[in-house]
Amino acid sequence: MKAGWYENKLKARWRSYQIENTTAEMKALSLKNKSLLSELIEINEGQWKLLEATNDILRFEDIPWLNGDAMKVLHIKKETKKKLLLRWHPDRFFSSKIWSRIHKDDTEKVKERVNDLCRIITSF
Repeated sequence: MKAGWYENKLKARWRSYQIENTTAEMKALSLKNKSLLSELIEINEGQWKLLEATNDILRFEDIPWLNGDAMKVLHIKKETKKKLLLRWHPDRFFSSKIWSRIHKDDTEKVKERVNDLCRIITSF
């Protein structure tokens, strides 16, 4: 089961990478931006479901982070912003089951990233 989880994680991260690296070129094409953002968030949700299905200790690299630069370029709707804040707001994240599984060596790094993502999301 672990190999399947890891393989799916790599595939999803590769697609996220592809989307994030095309956003600069697609900035002026708002219609495509919406579909790319939707796909990026859908991939991220799938990664979270895979992550939540395990009980492993998590490292910083295991967390399916959203790319803040991509979110700045892509236009986020209010309902999407609300959904993202439910996951990335520090009060929610630090009281989640995921937080309790973070390796102690990575807690500060994760805290910084969660706070940065929350600032980016609330800035829209």
